[in-house]
Amino acid sequence: TGGHPDAPAINAALARAAERHGVAMGVGSQRAALVDPSLAHTYRVACPLLDEWTRMADLGVAAAEAAGDVAGQCWLRLARCEIALTFELPGFGLADAERAAELSAASADERLRTSVDLHLGRALSRLGEHEAAIERLAEAIANAPDVTLRGQALSSCAQAEKRAGRLAEAVAHQLAGLEIDRELGDDDRVVVVLDKL
Repeated sequence: TGGHPDAPAINAALARAAERHGVAMGVGSQRAALVDPSLAHTYRVACPLLDEWTRMADLGVAAAEAAGDVAGQCWLRLARCEIALTFELPGFGLADAERAAELSAASADERLRTSVDLHLGRALSRLGEHEAAIERLAEAIANAPDVTLRGQALSSCAQAEKRAGRLAEAVAHQLAGLEIDRELGDDDRVVVVLDKL
């Protein structure tokens, strides 16, 4: 669970229990943190398992490479990028996002290519390369194959624009994302977006 004000305490208790019993713990899709990076802290209490998550992603990338599964390599590299973004690791997963961009360039899978643009833009923004990030995230907004992914791209673009000091554009993109959240009936997300404005 994540994104909710009680999530850090809940996740901490679950992480301690999982560690005590020697079982793995995952934090789900991390959608809340994808849509609103300021919520990433609600997932970080699972950090003691970071080495295991990284190892699983590394094994997945290696297996996808060995099998020649280009789409699998892309998705698993995006997973490693998301781990780096969520836990604020050095480089924020830029190398994995760039490699996924190279691998997915010829792909007909719009969801994959949009996800690559989204992760690459987020990593660039976190590294202070705001203009390049905004350009990538604008591509993600324009090419998003569904409203959920478009909403994520709008929110991420708003964050990059905010970091770049482009506040009017950030507000416009955040409001557009808010409309999508309302459309989808995601009331919890609407509250978070309103708070950010």
